Amino acid sequence: MPKITEGQYALGGLTVLAIWLFGVLPFLNSPREIYIQKPEAIEQPAKQSATEPKGTPEAPFFVEVIPAPKSAKEHDQEAEDREEKKSADQWLVRWTAALFFATSGLILATGGLGYFAFRQMRDMKESIAAAKKSADAARTQADAFIAVEAPTFAFSAFKLAEYFFPNGLDGNEVKGRDPVTSAPVPEFMRAIILPTNYGKGALRLLQMCIEYHVGTELPPDPFYMTATGINSVIKQDQADTWFLQPNLFRLDESQRKEIDAGKSFLWVYGFFGYIGLLKDRRIIGFALRWNHQYGIFIAGGPPAYSYDKQA
Repeated sequence: MPKITEGQYALGGLTVLAIWLFGVLPFLNSPREIYIQKPEAIEQPAKQSATEPKGTPEAPFFVEVIPAPKSAKEHDQEAEDREEKKSADQWLVRWTAALFFATSGLILATGGLGYFAFRQMRDMKESIAAAKKSADAARTQADAFIAVEAPTFAFSAFKLAEYFFPNGLDGNEVKGRDPVTSAPVPEFMRAIILPTNYGKGALRLLQMCIEYHVGTELPPDPFYMTATGINSVIKQDQADTWFLQPNLFRLDESQRKEIDAGKSFLWVYGFFGYIGLLKDRRIIGFALRWNHQYGIFIAGGPPAYSYDKQA
């Protein structure tokens, strides 16, 4: 019997423990209890908000932090820093003032330089204008002097001379008609030219060229083959020296018939070289056409044949 009773007690204890574990504890930890605890957690901030800052000594807006008293070393260091900053500020002010005055001086100096540059430019313009005026006047005087003193080359006369060979072509030439004033045109001939100097200075001739051409007209550009060196001086208004080349020009029978009939022309062209007043070498060109009816030379030909230019 006693053994059965002790077993019942043990069984009852186990039963109570199971009821506590599976019946009471779940109820105590149920969601209802958790839901009841939440309002308490929400009410806690409400209680805390009751103590928010209100600008009163008990609840101020700002919290004043009172620093601890500084030591003597810190005071000395702060005073030294203030002196250094004061000295640096004074030097900065001095340098700023010096820079201001220096800049002002540069501005004034630049203005002065600009003024003097303007005056110098104006004076230079006036000097250039005066120099140009003087140069123009000197050039005019020089041109006038050259026009008066320089030699002036001009052609005074042209003629055609006839020549014969009585003793054959190996014999001496004999002059025939001089000048030839009418047809028939001769077989052997020379063009003879009389230059004149209308200037005050002496005219020195250095070169001569006389060419012949038979045809209705001259080529566009001249072609010189028989240039001859000469050394002759013609004084002012002197016109007594005729110039000719040593070689004779010969026309065949058909050429003479065409010239006499007016179907073709005899052309004479060339140039003279001379020295001007300033020792400059010049050449003057000419072109002439023989008129078989009147026995005279007439100026003509392309423009490239007539000129007066530096050599």
